[in-house]
Amino acid sequence: MKRFLGLVQQYSACIYSRRLIAPHITRHCQFTMAAEPGMSTTDMSKLKKRYQETVKKLNKLQSPSEELEKLRKVEGAIVSRMVGPHCVKSMQQFLERCGITMEDINSLSIIHVAGTKGKGSVCAFCEKILQKYGLKTGLLISPHLIEVRERIRIDGKPVDQKTFCDYFDRVFRLLDGSKDAFEGEMPAYNRMVAVMGLFICLEEEVDVLILEVGCGGEYDYTNFIQQPVVTGITSLGMDHVKSLGDTLAKIAWHKAGIFKPGKPAFTVPQPREAMQVISERSVQIKTTVECVPSIERYNLDETSLQLGLHGRYQYTNAALAVQLCQKFLEETKKEKFTYLEPAEDDADTKRMKMAEANFTSDNSTGADLGMVTSHPFILPENFITGLRECYWPGRSQTIQRERVTYYLDGAHTARSLQACVDWFIEASGEEDRNSKGRTAKILLFNLKVEKYKPAMVKPLLNCNFDAAVFCPNYLYEKENPEDLTYRYKTRETELVKSKDVKQMVESVLCPSPSTGDEAGPSSLDEEEQDPVDAIAMDSSETEGGPVVAHTKCVWMPSISTALSWAACGKDPSLEPSSDTDYPEIAEGADRIQVLVTGSLYLVGGVLQLIDPELVVK
Repeated sequence: MKRFLGLVQQYSACIYSRRLIAPHITRHCQFTMAAEPGMSTTDMSKLKKRYQETVKKLNKLQSPSEELEKLRKVEGAIVSRMVGPHCVKSMQQFLERCGITMEDINSLSIIHVAGTKGKGSVCAFCEKILQKYGLKTGLLISPHLIEVRERIRIDGKPVDQKTFCDYFDRVFRLLDGSKDAFEGEMPAYNRMVAVMGLFICLEEEVDVLILEVGCGGEYDYTNFIQQPVVTGITSLGMDHVKSLGDTLAKIAWHKAGIFKPGKPAFTVPQPREAMQVISERSVQIKTTVECVPSIERYNLDETSLQLGLHGRYQYTNAALAVQLCQKFLEETKKEKFTYLEPAEDDADTKRMKMAEANFTSDNSTGADLGMVTSHPFILPENFITGLRECYWPGRSQTIQRERVTYYLDGAHTARSLQACVDWFIEASGEEDRNSKGRTAKILLFNLKVEKYKPAMVKPLLNCNFDAAVFCPNYLYEKENPEDLTYRYKTRETELVKSKDVKQMVESVLCPSPSTGDEAGPSSLDEEEQDPVDAIAMDSSETEGGPVVAHTKCVWMPSISTALSWAACGKDPSLEPSSDTDYPEIAEGADRIQVLVTGSLYLVGGVLQLIDPELVVK
């Protein structure tokens, strides 16, 4: 039987050479994913209160804004604290203090995924495909949309509140009880949740652990693993530049840091400078990396290729997930696959080559660097069904109400915002064609002000919004739920930043005819722009038609007030807006289409207000 960590029933430890060793106590039982049936209203109330108190305690492991403000005054202090070999070493230490050894970690069959965008979607595709093979899945991700327990999933479901509380108590007790031997060090928020997740996955004896990188790869807190079954890199772009570097080459160096000697690795097509670094890193680390082919090169025609996640960019994520799962099943379950070798003059081959050209676009497959492209194979029914049934909220998600349709996507980089716009135009256009009457389009938006560049939001012009509403990532004006409370920032600062975002985006949506000013506040940090992300739009015309100069832009102090305004009073499930100065077209519109984007935290807040059970069940 696979060796795993048992529940620690009694806290006991011995300190040798300033290191704490916690004993293994094995217990062969499973926790219940849902609350016990027949739980009384009183017990449910007690559990809810306990969960909120647990999350509050967890939140205290976040660095407070005052501490971060002091670090910001010292050049490079925050980066050196968050990025470096010490991050991986400290994570290993936290695990050891909880009695989790590298032998325990190596007993897990792990798929490790890094990248700039699409990591969560790739992990979700893998989770669903492997579930179809009857495997018990564990999934550790970040961030969460509504409740922090979403970050730890067993068999496709977030752990329940009781389980989350029980494991937090056990892990916290072990770490808090041993901190004096380690200069008082406790794990930060993300690492604490990761330790809990590993504790649970080991206890549950999952067949596969799908592990999403938090930030970067080389020095990410998830990179303590030594023997993953397979690793993968999703699409790369400019993000976390202060931590990872200001070029794609530097960012690729970090991402490829999850490669391990002799363990297979895969990547999607990347910009050439990134692909060159990925190739070089694979040689240095002594492994092989392959570029995945387009999903359309498999035994699928247009009618049978159905993804549960919408948007053309999900085809790229699906292509990576398919190869990761195929390699995982070959390595761990000795599954056999039939590879495709179509004839050169075959009509399907021509279609596939055209699809491949669209798939790679301006990116490189690494062929000129000696990189091999993976072979497509006949997709088993489990793969096809898994791709079709995959569900991942907050990514290209559509929620329809009687008179309002919400389009949700957590895009927050230049490339992902362009992909979001492409999806929204296609999806909302299809709804327009199938509906009668007038439609008004409203944008609900927020963005990390440090990431802003005019070129990032210019694709939004193609949507021809009738109005745009901006807000900070706070659910309510006065108090936020504990799951959505972040000590590393203050409400006052976030209010100011969201107003800056409004000013900057408004200058793009409604440029002044006299100045044409689109620069935004001069106080913003200037970062080197990714040339691939630059989108030239010098004329007043866009692909979607003329600029809508009458776009009405407003600011609201919370997500709840902004959402109520965006719905223009046509969604009775929401509290009526106190500001009824809606755009004129909305008054007579039969339907409102609301695009929510720019921040996954914003999307999570909207989902909590619309229907939290779409995320947490």
